[in-house]
Amino acid sequence: DSCVIENEAYTISPEKIKSIVKSYQNATASGVAILIIGESLNKQKGIANYYVTYLDIATGELLYYTKISGSPVGYGFAPYWVNSLYNALNENKSIIKKERSALGVAPKSNW
Repeated sequence: DSCVIENEAYTISPEKIKSIVKSYQNATASGVAILIIGESLNKQKGIANYYVTYLDIATGELLYYTKISGSPVGYGFAPYWVNSLYNALNENKSIIKKERSALGVAPKSNW
């Protein structure tokens, strides 16, 4: 029950995002990583919110983040919400690609 938040105005603060990202610090690694943080899944409104973040792996420094939203589709718990993430990423592809380029991160695929 502690994972259920019934507050439609709920958001993750920038400080909390930094804290979450910092927990992925790995001093023995290097490079830039992408981390997607789920903020909320609202079945009544048919929307899910996520943060796409880029971080420096070695320092855990947050380099960039943006909030994206997507509509869930399908049947069953997992496919329904996974599709919301897919839709959110697809709808914001140009923003994500632009920031990836600005950070000098080479894509590993054509997406």
